Amino acid sequence: HRALQVYRRRLQAKEDAQHHKDDGEDPRMEALRRARERQQSLLETQSQRQREIDEQRQEQKRLEKLERLKKYGAATEGRRLGAAEDDGYLPLSGGASTSSYRPPKKSKCPGGGCGR
Repeated sequence: HRALQVYRRRLQAKEDAQHHKDDGEDPRMEALRRARERQQSLLETQSQRQREIDEQRQEQKRLEKLERLKKYGAATEGRRLGAAEDDGYLPLSGGASTSSYRPPKKSKCPGGGCGR
């Protein structure tokens, strides 16, 4: 009878200890969460740094373009391909020597001898 009471007391103490444990996260899960937060903050700082670099490049391009415009005027932009200056030129139409050629008419007869 005495041993049973001791056993029950120990069992109760063990259950109480289980329930009174810190119900916080598992240490592995906590470490995983911290690692994720660290990676996220690292990613955010890298993206911010890259964004600043991109903005600096855009500003540099804009300033260079303004300098070229001041130095050379608007002519530095170049000429677009297919501009409207050569309106009379059609590259697929051929030259004057090939425009007179016409293929012969097809004959209705299989040997070509009906119409002669």
